[in-house]
Amino acid sequence: MGTMCRIFNELDRIKEKNALQRKELIKKINIYVNSELINKSSGDIYKFSKFIFTEWQKYSPVRDEDFHDLKKEFNEARSPVIKVLSQYEEKHALTKKELIQKVTELNSDDNKVNLENFMMLKQNFMKIPSAGKNEKKLWNQFNKAGDKFFEIEKNKKIEKIKVINKMIAELDKNSDFKKLSLELANFQDISQSKEFIKLSKIIKTELNKINESKRNKKIQELKNIITNIDKLNSLETDKKITNLFIDSTYENNLNICRQVTVELEVFAGVQVPKVDEKLREVASVKLLQEKFNAKSSPKEFYLNNLKIFISNLSSKKPITKEIKMWHRIIDLHDHFLS
Repeated sequence: MGTMCRIFNELDRIKEKNALQRKELIKKINIYVNSELINKSSGDIYKFSKFIFTEWQKYSPVRDEDFHDLKKEFNEARSPVIKVLSQYEEKHALTKKELIQKVTELNSDDNKVNLENFMMLKQNFMKIPSAGKNEKKLWNQFNKAGDKFFEIEKNKKIEKIKVINKMIAELDKNSDFKKLSLELANFQDISQSKEFIKLSKIIKTELNKINESKRNKKIQELKNIITNIDKLNSLETDKKITNLFIDSTYENNLNICRQVTVELEVFAGVQVPKVDEKLREVASVKLLQEKFNAKSSPKEFYLNNLKIFISNLSSKKPITKEIKMWHRIIDLHDHFLS
């Protein structure tokens, strides 16, 4: 037996085997049809139909004399399945058309309400099983009916961006940046736009400058107290601190003032002048014990040490060393009281 003959015989056996497999598939279809087909869900029928068709394609080729008979039997067996599936698809198509009609009828004055209702209808649309050959067409019709709501929102955002650009163009040193910061809440729907981000950065930068200026002014006012002790009543600054000067007994102990200054600097983690290096070591040990015992909060610690410092000043006319130490202490103000 030649090679070609063996190949032909092997192919013929494959065709015969495929024909038998296709007959088995036809039997499966008949069994499925006879098992209360009408009561099965469209999803179940669709999966079965797809599975059978895929399997049918798998068992190919078959003998020419078997092809037409098998195809006829296959189509006849599938006919009830296709019929019921088509009925389901027509029903689904009708339901989806009703949802499309509901979308066209949305007409609230509030477009956000229209969008919310559209998205709810869209979820319902997607839950409905396939409408068969009409599925893609209906899906496109549904989305097209809702496009107008998204177009309205798009135009609103375009107008808001125009407003943002106008706000940026009108900014100057007299602008109320705090008020502008509050107004940004009205533009949250375009918060990812480059225009919104630009304005936000400008406002943040300017507010930081304003806050820094206020902070510097406050710190300078606190520093000035020590050279204006005899004018405390006329100073507009922290009353808690000015009252410490009013109540001071002025013990004239420079060493205690130095010790307090260094302790506060060590606590705040700032560099201590080399001249006070020995005091820094003593203060480090003391503060480690106090932190371990957690006797007071940072704010209380700061105010208590201010009281000690002020009580040990030389007089209402402090010397230069005391003034410099006071300035060092006030530079730590935000660390303890911010």
